[in-house]
Amino acid sequence: MQRPLTAALLALSIAAAAQAHAANLLANPGFEDADMSPWAPFAGAATLTRTTAEAHDGSASVLVSARTQSYAGPSQDLTTSLVAGTRYLVSAWVKLAAQADTRLELYVKQTTGGSTRYIQLDSLPVDHQRWVKLFGLYDYAPSSAPSEVLVYVMGPAASLDFYVDDVEVTTSPVYVPTPWTPGDFVRRSGDSLVVGAGATPIRLLGTNFNAYDDEGENVDVVFNSHDYDQIDYQRVADLGMNVVRLNLWWKLFENESAPYTYKPEGWEWLERNIVWARAAGVRLILDMHAPQGGFQGPGYSGSFWSSPALQARLSATWMAVAARYKDEPWIAAYDVMNEPSPPGDAAWRDLAQELVDTIRAVDANHVVIVEQSFASDYGPFLVDDPNVLYEFHWYERWRYAAQLSYPLDYGDYGVAYPDADVTVPPWDDEPDALVTSASVPAGTSGWAWYTGTPLTISDPAVFAAVPVLWATSMSGKLWLDDFVVEELDGADTIVRTVSSVDIERRPAEVYSISEYAPFHSFTENWAGSAISGSGSWGSESTGHRGSGAISLRSASATYTAGAHKLLFAVKHGHRYRISGWMKADAMTGSGGLGMRLQRLAPWETFTPFTRTWLETTLLAEGMSFYQANAVPVNIGEFGLSPRNFSGDRGGAQWTTDMLDLFEQYGAGAQWFDWHSSNFGIYTNTFGFPEPAGANQPLIDLLAAKFGGPGIPNLIALAGRDRTVRVGQMVEVDGSATVGNVATWMWEQTAGNAVVLTAGATATVSFTAPAAPGAVELRLTVTGPAGTSTDTIVIDVIEPCPAVLEDSACIGAYGASLTVDERRPGSEKLKAQWKAFDQPTTRADFGDPVEGHSRYSLCLYADAMLAGEFFVDRAGLTCNGSACWRLAGLGWRYKDARASAAGIGQVTVKPGATGAGSAKVLGRNAAAKGMASLPVGVAVQLSAATEVAMQLRVDDARCASATLTYAKTTEPSRYSGGR
Repeated sequence: MQRPLTAALLALSIAAAAQAHAANLLANPGFEDADMSPWAPFAGAATLTRTTAEAHDGSASVLVSARTQSYAGPSQDLTTSLVAGTRYLVSAWVKLAAQADTRLELYVKQTTGGSTRYIQLDSLPVDHQRWVKLFGLYDYAPSSAPSEVLVYVMGPAASLDFYVDDVEVTTSPVYVPTPWTPGDFVRRSGDSLVVGAGATPIRLLGTNFNAYDDEGENVDVVFNSHDYDQIDYQRVADLGMNVVRLNLWWKLFENESAPYTYKPEGWEWLERNIVWARAAGVRLILDMHAPQGGFQGPGYSGSFWSSPALQARLSATWMAVAARYKDEPWIAAYDVMNEPSPPGDAAWRDLAQELVDTIRAVDANHVVIVEQSFASDYGPFLVDDPNVLYEFHWYERWRYAAQLSYPLDYGDYGVAYPDADVTVPPWDDEPDALVTSASVPAGTSGWAWYTGTPLTISDPAVFAAVPVLWATSMSGKLWLDDFVVEELDGADTIVRTVSSVDIERRPAEVYSISEYAPFHSFTENWAGSAISGSGSWGSESTGHRGSGAISLRSASATYTAGAHKLLFAVKHGHRYRISGWMKADAMTGSGGLGMRLQRLAPWETFTPFTRTWLETTLLAEGMSFYQANAVPVNIGEFGLSPRNFSGDRGGAQWTTDMLDLFEQYGAGAQWFDWHSSNFGIYTNTFGFPEPAGANQPLIDLLAAKFGGPGIPNLIALAGRDRTVRVGQMVEVDGSATVGNVATWMWEQTAGNAVVLTAGATATVSFTAPAAPGAVELRLTVTGPAGTSTDTIVIDVIEPCPAVLEDSACIGAYGASLTVDERRPGSEKLKAQWKAFDQPTTRADFGDPVEGHSRYSLCLYADAMLAGEFFVDRAGLTCNGSACWRLAGLGWRYKDARASAAGIGQVTVKPGATGAGSAKVLGRNAAAKGMASLPVGVAVQLSAATEVAMQLRVDDARCASATLTYAKTTEPSRYSGGR
């Protein structure tokens, strides 16, 4: 498969990869620094020890031990770092230190006005064998200034130690629309999609990221979801896929109480996904998976189709989405409605046209996807628009695809695809004869295992059987719990276990079930059926195993209880036996285990379950119609239960045949879905997708199908070129590299020689040479996809001359300087040029917004350099926003976290003589893990006869002022002016 990207878009994806993470507000978040002072044990109830024995990433983590309370864990104060009205993404990697299974929790403690809130952000089961990521959103909206805001990890019993690593508190990455040309958009060309100036054919091949929960839930379950993370977009790319079908939910965008008012947190969430996808080089299909009125699909019974108001709101939502993202080429298409289920197909055809027209009113760039409906009279159709992709979903056949899935409750159908000896699972079947197998004697008896009598299937109309509990002329009570169905050969030797079932009451959270042998059949899915006469059945809260069983309580003639979803296929001439655990309470008559044979409905035919049938059905479903009309097709959902990839069920061959057919007919396709216990590529129940939960046979198959030559799934990213001062310690980070990396190698290729440390890891460090000049490093990475290289240029400069130079500087009539170092850790600085002595323009101060201008504040004592504050932040973001902005006729730099040498604000205002000004504010931010404000400056200035200050711009002019008086001269404080 080819994944074509225009050169411009590929370059942007590479650049975006390094910018997809917002800056972390926490100091020493990975515990790599030996100084643990920013971290403290919550409430003083534990010991924190930096250790290299365990690490999620890097070389160290923190061990939390000697815990005296369950709430004890590492904490860090963010009181002065947060901005009111901001939503923060908070996460931490955790692991138990000893063998145990328990929960760890992520919390924020917020104290405001004497009132304290303990806000749980996440709680997940954790064991000692793996690192687990805790994650949640924290909406910081205090009623008044808090006195304390702590982020901390806690949870297990006080006796348990645990590790914590890589803690993050960030905002969403800033979304900036991608610069584009018309060729950058995916678009229709005849019966295909194309992209790029050369109209290269492209098939959208990928997976679904599920961002829909349940209609009764609050949308925060999506905002706090663990279904995927930024790394999962890169994993998609590593498989060679080029698209993610992102399932949307109307609740992301509006509240029922405020229709047509779109929520900023919804846009923030969507734009975070765009940034992540773009960084990985993966496109998005925006799929309205659950519109106003709720998720549809087969059996929908909501009010959408009878409510013009709900339909109007859907149309308005699409107009808002299309207007906002009409210029974003990383969005491949808009899927206007997932699996519509109208009362008649005409209603959907009319609405589909309306939705397409609505989008076209504001967006002429994007492909629009129109799906087939689930109406009883559904069929393929066309809308009036030249840039439409037509879609249907393909789980053929559902009874096979969904087997052994929770909470779908389908047991093992018992087919190894392809199999010409069994029929395609039919949509419709009918009950046939009851075959009794194992009988329980009358009276009262405890739980006992009863082995059934083998049955030979000889009737050609019978294709399957359903396990049942049966009774005839019975009173009292007959119980059934665990049972197995076995296939036997002519000598009654077991060929295979068809299914193994444990009957249980349905738990509150079926997704937590990870055991499939035996398969749990929920009592709620069983039903009674009279063969003759009448009877009753019941669901029991105790059983032979676990906490559930079913029972028969009376039968006037012959009565059964069965679960049709446990139906299993049979082969003619083969023998089958059902055996299980049963007991009786004062039972009269007869009863026991049996099978209710199933025959095809009269309109169904016996059809071998093979690739030929898949192709015939694919064409009949709509592919023939779309081909005849020369329009492109997409299979927005297809997939299998992960259990189909084990036990010789043929899942890998089914998937291969499906992908080959889609390729043969030129269709795009997206696997459903990325992360779930039912159909996921990753199936772990708790936490984000992780390797331990990977459906490895499927991953290997997809990589083999999509990971061919030419797919950029290994891209070395050495980092952003930047400027440092002479003698500065420099760290270069290549961890944004795309793809699976086996080895890292850094080497210097140009410039004054430096000594590299840790050259075989993702990061490398060195001390900048004492002489100015450029240092060039090359990163080479190797992995399964081959080798990739990238270079980074570090420009070493001397921002401030060692001796005062001001011949070309702009002077000032008024100026002031304060350096306050009286409180260690809370030092402050303020420098002002109050009135420039000549007219100035914006160009006098360079261009740090669109250009690369660097600023330096230089302080001199008796013409010798006493303090240097270097700000190289052009083009970067500070706390989620651009560091530099236009400000009137000049520039303004603002960084609440004082990331650059402690400088938090720089403002320059050009103007006429006497009207121009400049200001620099700084503070010590070392406690927040940022570059600290240099200290020891006040004592030099206080001892000087003459103090001067300069604001220097590396590619423009400088502003200079020599102070004429000193107001305060102390070893730890200086202030003066002119």
